[in-house]
Amino acid sequence: MADLPTMACLCKANDFGTWKNIFDQHADSKKITLGAKEVELPHTRPEFCDESQTELFLNANTASPNEWAIYIEKVQLPQMGATMGSEAFKEMSDSLGFQMVFGPATLSPPPEGPPPAGAPPADMCAMMEVKDFDAWYSGFMEHAKSKSVKGLELPFTRAELCDDSKTMVYRSLKNPNKVFMTMFAIQGEVLGKALQDANFLKLTDELGEIAETKRMLFMTALPPPA
Repeated sequence: MADLPTMACLCKANDFGTWKNIFDQHADSKKITLGAKEVELPHTRPEFCDESQTELFLNANTASPNEWAIYIEKVQLPQMGATMGSEAFKEMSDSLGFQMVFGPATLSPPPEGPPPAGAPPADMCAMMEVKDFDAWYSGFMEHAKSKSVKGLELPFTRAELCDDSKTMVYRSLKNPNKVFMTMFAIQGEVLGKALQDANFLKLTDELGEIAETKRMLFMTALPPPA
């Protein structure tokens, strides 16, 4: 039997607080209070994933507070698809202005070593703990358009590595020093150089990344549910 996938969804809505109230209800109930009425979903969330590992990450850019990422493990795709494809889910989504910006996407470890020549641009995410989020975020944002970060000269800016207009950083609601970061259309040749550059490897220490907590994962979006 194949391992059940780990997945992520990048989302936004009119108001995160209102959406989170519904998300919290779904942790142990199919029946969701939606304003003055109640709707019923086909499954609770624990019926299609390991709820003990579910985690919410809120957009680190406070100018856009109604964007977030959902992380879930051991996903039963038929049950999740039935839930997201249901009329009740659509009714909830429409009432909240809910949108799936990217995903649902499966998350899988990349192969060892630099990507092969000619590999198509990849979408990736990283999940990790850092010693101090503000210090890490400052350096991360500095790298967007600068090759000089925290006194280290790097071979490229992040804009040269990926489509940085789509890069997102989210913070865990459980742990403010836990990060979920996404990058899109990563250039394999540039990434290969990064993995061989001493200063780029040093930068993770300078930014306070806790190496043993870091996971780099490919993101592969699934087609929308029927």
